[in-house]
Amino acid sequence: MSVALAARKYEQAAFVEYSTYSPCHYDCAPFDKVYFNFCFQTERQRLIGSVHAWIWQYDPSKMAPLAGQKVSVRFDQKHIWVIRTDGKELRLERAMRSTHFQNPECNNPG
Repeated sequence: MSVALAARKYEQAAFVEYSTYSPCHYDCAPFDKVYFNFCFQTERQRLIGSVHAWIWQYDPSKMAPLAGQKVSVRFDQKHIWVIRTDGKELRLERAMRSTHFQNPECNNPG
């Protein structure tokens, strides 16, 4: 891990669930925006975040195999940063609720 990443305050969180969502139902090629949704549980709270990615960016679906495991996260009111599978950060937009998870607690964390 780089010195810059090590200086930031991360905490361990359970990666509860991962899902995807497409407002176009995956049928707006070549400009379909797929949202990658993440649900984490820290000691203090449940965190919901999402990101959309284009083909040339890091593929957030590479994080899916980590579901059910502990991951390193940091967060503020607007974003969640999680350490990706390649050791870099993935920045997620923080959400207060979602309807795209099977786990009802992830859909309504409040």
